[in-house]
Amino acid sequence: MKEVFRRTYKKFLTRPLDDAFELDHDGLYCIEIVSSARSWWQNTKTGRSFLKKDSTTFLLDKKNFPTEKRKLLANDLWNGNVLKGHDKMACVITFLEKGAHLFLFPVHGAPFLDYLAVYAIENQNVEYKNLQAGIRDRTPWITFLFRESAALSSLSVIAKAEKQKRDDEDISIFVDGVVIKNESKKAHRDWYWCGKILNGKAKTFQKDFSENNTPMRIDFAADEGPAIEKLSLNFFHHDPLRLRGTVALHADIQQTDFARLREGPHLVANEIAKLRNGDRVEILEERVIGDWIESRSYIWHRIRWNDTSGFIHSSFIEINVSEREQVIRRIKEEARAVGFDSDLAVALAGCESLYKPFAASRPFEEKDEEGSPIAARGIFQLTAIAVQQLHQNSGIYYYDVKDSFNTLQNMAGGVRYAAWLYDAYYKGTTQAEKKFIAAYNAGQRFIPSKGALTYEHIPTDEKRQEAQRHVRCVLERKRRKTKKNILSILLIFTLVGPVGTSALRYADENDFFEPVVSAREALLADISSFPAHVVDEESGQLIFFDSNKNEAGRIPLHQLQFESSADIQMNEHASPFVSLGTDVVEYPAKTFYFSATSSLLCGNDNCGWALFRYSANSGIVERISMDGLSSGLRLSVSPTGSYLAVFSFYAAGFCRGKAFIGLLNLKNLHYAPIEGFEDDDYTASYIQTARWVSDLEMEFTVNHGCGTRDDNRSRDRVYRYNFFDKNVRLIHETYYSSGG
Repeated sequence: MKEVFRRTYKKFLTRPLDDAFELDHDGLYCIEIVSSARSWWQNTKTGRSFLKKDSTTFLLDKKNFPTEKRKLLANDLWNGNVLKGHDKMACVITFLEKGAHLFLFPVHGAPFLDYLAVYAIENQNVEYKNLQAGIRDRTPWITFLFRESAALSSLSVIAKAEKQKRDDEDISIFVDGVVIKNESKKAHRDWYWCGKILNGKAKTFQKDFSENNTPMRIDFAADEGPAIEKLSLNFFHHDPLRLRGTVALHADIQQTDFARLREGPHLVANEIAKLRNGDRVEILEERVIGDWIESRSYIWHRIRWNDTSGFIHSSFIEINVSEREQVIRRIKEEARAVGFDSDLAVALAGCESLYKPFAASRPFEEKDEEGSPIAARGIFQLTAIAVQQLHQNSGIYYYDVKDSFNTLQNMAGGVRYAAWLYDAYYKGTTQAEKKFIAAYNAGQRFIPSKGALTYEHIPTDEKRQEAQRHVRCVLERKRRKTKKNILSILLIFTLVGPVGTSALRYADENDFFEPVVSAREALLADISSFPAHVVDEESGQLIFFDSNKNEAGRIPLHQLQFESSADIQMNEHASPFVSLGTDVVEYPAKTFYFSATSSLLCGNDNCGWALFRYSANSGIVERISMDGLSSGLRLSVSPTGSYLAVFSFYAAGFCRGKAFIGLLNLKNLHYAPIEGFEDDDYTASYIQTARWVSDLEMEFTVNHGCGTRDDNRSRDRVYRYNFFDKNVRLIHETYYSSGG
């Protein structure tokens, strides 16, 4: 391993500690932390505190370890009642992207933090030698935590334990919370290395995980002072993001309950085995050109399942971090970043590819004049023309797609291409959404922006019918398959009066409203992250779920009070719908911050967003602030919960828009904007990225685009805002041309 970051603290933490490190490369990393904590009894008898233990844990980029899917008591990595004053080493192994990463140690009492170090894992191997436990009393010693992107293939441990007169040395090992017992039929079976049995001899533990689900956590505990001579963790020799896959037979892809593993990437190749939904496989070769399945792809995977290797079509496999749930979540994030309708983006991707990264519209053999495949590819079915257009765009509509089968590139490029197409040609026109969908399918040159939607310019009947089916598909998915983002429900405000009836009639006539009665279980199934809020349409209530996925409380929707219709600038097209913002922040426990607007049709003259706070303990919901014109709010709480950052974007048309940042002091609820990053030389700006450097300092990147200068260059600027002096400082800037 190669050390890339180290910070020595050697201090008692009496308040939460937050810090950050920056990486130069994507890759697999090991984050090593040593800390200690005292029990309530130790603190009581020494007078440090009364009946209070010390404890802390480790959060990276606001996430705990392991992942939410398999929680293994990671909330208190250093629990004083268990450690009894002893130190413990925790090693978090995960794939990390290039750039800055924030880490946080929340505290209870005053645990002692020794150091934190970050190592780049070379040759897919982590190795420790001569690990000495020190004199301990049956306490935890070492913990390894693995994210799913870090697929462990094998573990090898060589250790020894001495027999002593008073108390023997011992070491126990736990894999996902299950103790590995030694072979002896005598006592002390929970100690794999038992000094009474070994009497100073070394013993080896080896386990191969290549054919099983890899563990999320491995723990070692020790008694007295044993030692590990050598500990080796080996990971699969592949790209960490492309290690494992899961057979995923969604109903819209495969009606049967199995997928065929074949000897070759061909439909006529011999069948080797039938794989069931949920089977885990190892990806040996990610992209193999084979037979094209109509409306699916020509990409196959070479995989290993149990002891069998073969080929399976890419439509039936979800590779780690490209699962449908992850794809949908990332599409929503990309859409929010450019102010595009996230529900529309998700529905569009679903109809284009069923969220499959390797979808292809035509066989590989069909080439253009230059010999390149002419198939539309990836999640958003990007064509060569679309990729070229992205390179010619500027500002938020620019993106460099080098590989259309790359999941992240395709999502980022697809959303930006969709946003450009909508904003440049159809925004503000009659039936704008339907025109946009038809144009995305058939081509913009065949769908006029003026007048009512018509398909008559599309050259063939087949293409016309395909475009019509595509419009119906996207609108249907948007209505029925939306997952948590902007949940639209009917809410007739008593303050609206007669306007509510006319608006309802308008919405019904234009397919903006469809009565849907959804079971509560179905709504819950659509939640992909917590904390969350979801609408129960049967009861007309907004339900809140905390970070632990428990229902925290619910409120009637009529409690979401907005200003009068004039104050929120509702025009004649505004409907009495309520749309909920995607982000929900819970801080402290059972207190939720979220946003909502009273208009489904959110344009430059009819959109009013409000920020709300709901206390599940008191049942009170209150409006914190009102943002007259914006396309929605994104929320981010500071590491220790002192401030809430509110990001919004006001879109006024193609190449015209403005980004806003506001800070809400969560102690006194004072709201103030961050100013000083505007640039009059450019007609559009938006927040690309933002991160908390500390609880009192924020760094954010603003793209200034569609410039008025002669060279029409765009500019990225990195700013840092300090809460003490209220000053915005320019850290770095980068120029690039409108053509990329």
